[in-house]
Amino acid sequence: MNKKQRNPRRTKMTLERDFMNAIKAVIEEDGFSKTTLAAITEKAGIVPNVFYNRFKSLDDLFDEYIKKFDYWLVDVAGNIQPEAIKDHPVTFENILVALTESLYTNKSMQQILLWELAEENKITSRSAKLREANTSGIVESFDDFYKTVDPDIDIRVVSALFIAGIYYLILHKQRSTFCGVDFNKKEGRDLLIRNIRRLSKLIFHKKSASNEIFRIAKNMKNKGFDAETILEITGLSQEQIQKL
Repeated sequence: MNKKQRNPRRTKMTLERDFMNAIKAVIEEDGFSKTTLAAITEKAGIVPNVFYNRFKSLDDLFDEYIKKFDYWLVDVAGNIQPEAIKDHPVTFENILVALTESLYTNKSMQQILLWELAEENKITSRSAKLREANTSGIVESFDDFYKTVDPDIDIRVVSALFIAGIYYLILHKQRSTFCGVDFNKKEGRDLLIRNIRRLSKLIFHKKSASNEIFRIAKNMKNKGFDAETILEITGLSQEQIQKL
C-alpha cells in the first residue's frame, strides 16, 4: 500500500513569506475590518497552531504587515535623507508624484489608510505616528528652505493639503468622479500627476522671481543708481538695498 505523501516541512523563512503573502491577498480583497484568522490560515495553507507559534494574535500579524507594506516608509521616503537634498523644488515635486503613483497601485497601502480613517486602535495610531516620525526630517528640511521663499506661506500646511488631497482622490476614485474628473481612469490619473507637477513648480517659483529682482537691484547699485530709484523700480526695502 502506498503511504500518503506528506507536504515538506516549511522553514521559518518560508512560513514568514507565506504568512505575509496570505495577509496581503486577504487584506487587499476584504480590508482589515473583515479579515479573519481563518481566512489567512486557509490562504497560507497552515493550521492555527502554526500561526500562534509565530504570532501572539491577529493584531500582531497586522502590526508586522503594516511595517513591511507602508509605502511612506518603503517606497517614497525610505531612500531620501534630508541632508542629501540638493534641489528642494525638484525633490518636493518628485516626492508628491512618487506618492501618487505608489498609492494608485499599492492596494495594501490603500487599505492601511482606510483602516486608519475608519478605526482608532493601537495599531492604526502607531502606524500613523510612525509614518509622521519617519518623514519629520524631510518636512523640517522643506520648512527651513521655504522660509527663504515666502515666509507668509507654511510649506508644511501646503504639503498636508497636497497629500490629503492625493489620499482622498485615490481612495474615492471608484465611488464617483470628483469635480467632473474620473480619477479611476488613466486620463484622470495623468491629469492629476500633470497638475501636481505644475502646482509644485508654481509654489517654488517665487524664489526664482525674487532672486531675479535682487540680481537686477544689485546691477543697478553697481552702476551707480541711487537707493531711492532702486527701491522705486524693484520694490525692495531700504534694508534689503543696503545689504546688496
